[in-house]
Amino acid sequence: MWLAFLEMIGRISIPKLGAKQAAWFLSFPGWRWLACCLVCWRFVCGGFSDSGLAAHAAVPAGPSQPLRIVYGGDANFPPYEYLDESGRPAGLNVELIRAVAQHNGWDLRITLLPWPQVKARLESGAIDVAAMYRSALREQICDFAIPHELIYHEMYVRTSSPPVAALNELAGKRVLVQKGTYVEDSLGQAGLGDGLIRLESEPEVLRQLALGTGEVAVVTQTVGRPFARRSRLFPNVSPTGPPVLQSEYAFVTRKKRRDLIEQLNEGVMALKASGAYEHIYSRWVRMDRAGAIARATILAMAGLVLVAAGVIAWNYSLRRLVGEQTQALRREIEEREKALIALAESEKALRQVQKMETLGRLAGGIAHDFNNILTVILNYSRFQRQALVESQLPTADVDEILAAAERATRLTRQLLAFSRETPIQTVRLDLCALVRNMEGMIRQLVGDCHRVELHLPSQPVIIEAESTQIEQVLLNLAANARDAMPQGGLLAIHVRTQRLQTEPPWLLPTGNYAILTATDTGVGMDKEVMARIFDPFFTTKAVGKGTGLGLSTVFAVAAKLGGKVSVESELGRGSTFTVVLPSFDSLQAPGAAPAEVKTVLAGNGSPVLLVEDDDALRRAASIALERAGYHVTEAKDGQAAAELDVRGSPYAILVTDVVMPRMGGQQLAAIMRQRQPGLKVLFMSGYVQQDSPLDLSQAGTAFIAKPFEVEMLLQAVQQLLNLAEATHPPSRLSQGLGVKTPAAGFRQNLG
Repeated sequence: MWLAFLEMIGRISIPKLGAKQAAWFLSFPGWRWLACCLVCWRFVCGGFSDSGLAAHAAVPAGPSQPLRIVYGGDANFPPYEYLDESGRPAGLNVELIRAVAQHNGWDLRITLLPWPQVKARLESGAIDVAAMYRSALREQICDFAIPHELIYHEMYVRTSSPPVAALNELAGKRVLVQKGTYVEDSLGQAGLGDGLIRLESEPEVLRQLALGTGEVAVVTQTVGRPFARRSRLFPNVSPTGPPVLQSEYAFVTRKKRRDLIEQLNEGVMALKASGAYEHIYSRWVRMDRAGAIARATILAMAGLVLVAAGVIAWNYSLRRLVGEQTQALRREIEEREKALIALAESEKALRQVQKMETLGRLAGGIAHDFNNILTVILNYSRFQRQALVESQLPTADVDEILAAAERATRLTRQLLAFSRETPIQTVRLDLCALVRNMEGMIRQLVGDCHRVELHLPSQPVIIEAESTQIEQVLLNLAANARDAMPQGGLLAIHVRTQRLQTEPPWLLPTGNYAILTATDTGVGMDKEVMARIFDPFFTTKAVGKGTGLGLSTVFAVAAKLGGKVSVESELGRGSTFTVVLPSFDSLQAPGAAPAEVKTVLAGNGSPVLLVEDDDALRRAASIALERAGYHVTEAKDGQAAAELDVRGSPYAILVTDVVMPRMGGQQLAAIMRQRQPGLKVLFMSGYVQQDSPLDLSQAGTAFIAKPFEVEMLLQAVQQLLNLAEATHPPSRLSQGLGVKTPAAGFRQNLG
């Protein structure tokens, strides 16, 4: 009976002692006193703290041996793990891992060392299990068990120093942190790595702060608060405010130890279910009022989650019941339903084609008229600005008008890019730089409840596109990810390069490609939705909540740039969209000269025939050309220009709109060149119909896209006429405008 009593209390495996040892133990005079001590010890401490005894108790009966596990921890990280006054391991993590080992039957060994050595031994395999904060960087080298605590990190300063309220105020300050920790990683990612002073432990961090080594310390709340309350040790150290960082704290293993992770998860969940975890936690961590409020908040949120889960389960059961009844009815009318579905699909496909055709024509028509208006606004604003400069008056108001007109110009280009009714003006650009520039807008679009991570290479990734097209792709992918994560989540954007062969799944020409991926942790999609995700006007949102054009625009832009788009998704596991675009080795195209700022030269009376159906735009262009020294003859459309008598005064250049009533610009150019061979022709348009593409193959022909500013028009005319800079003085108009070479909106064939 006493043997069974001792085995129950001390978890000592009596069969392991042997007959003689057991008889000697029972004959020992003080064994009953020792048994009483063991009872008191177990009642107060909840179990033996000696790792050797726990390991002995975990040895199962029979020939098999228990799994030997080495746990490594920080030797100076109270109250989580540290060496007590007698040099033995102690702390919350130590007691938790012992309880987990006892639950799983492990042969546990505990080693506490300086934290950098613990990380190194974990990576080398000398240590099986450790405890650390979760971060994206550490998830790349470790597997994490379920978190057993949410830990907050606070900033501390000396009482004589001004308080610091946020991380962005740490720039330029000497910041004390423990090296190799989550805090060091987070501050380094925030661009504060140069100002960090790295020490061996968090208690040492606070000591050095009190001695004046640094200006600010960032430590764990459960470590810093007890130390700060000991006024006799640190009379001049105090926290500055609420926590600035928070992280999940969990047991970890090296990669590919999923069996060990599963045992850790099982042990932690068993401790929490039995109440042993709360007992251990309350004995080691003394929570202040803020911690109690935080726990109460977490419990309340957990209750809400349980209620929501119950509602979802009830809704699922109800939907399942309704689905079964609906399926029974469908079987009765199966043949009729198939016919109706086929008819509905045919009608839907027809409506889809009609909608896309209507949308393209509507977008092109609106953009054409809007581009004319924008050209007038831009150029008359330039005239007004020149007048203000010459009068030495402020130009701020006019500059605001010009900035607004330029933003409207970018919107018009996006509209035309979707309608595919105008040639795009691509340039080589760095995809990584563009993604970085869009980071703020993406974060604002997805909202504060979503995290955004960028994973970009250090080297530039060069593609050929319009920046507005790539911006449109990024914003549409971000908006789709936001809608897929209504409760918050992570949007990760990766950029890389890869050489692809002409084979599935991409079937693109062999070469180097830029790979842009956007991965979310949202609700995911089933195969039926994935099959239609890039269809125009297809949306899973409620009526009035979405247009269904976002992902179809991404698809159209990628196709227009010679690339492709794909999606991978699974219900409950999020989605990954991959955009593949051709990549290049340098920003400068072969044989292309870099854009330069040039001076518009005087026209010296060269005759120009200007044809434009918009009166205001024609007048603005005429003013610009006349001020530059050209002799301008105006016509309101192609028919009016063709009726002019050019035999007595031949023109040096024809500047004409492309789309006009009665007679278009291309037909007018053909007539004028029959009368005057070799006539230079400059086409202007913001909208070119696909059924009548613009022909720029003939020598002496160029194109300028609307909306344009006067300096772009003057430069285009100058390049066509081959005016020499050395023989003509600068015009009066160019001297106040700072004219630039019309790169993105001007294409020419000078022969």
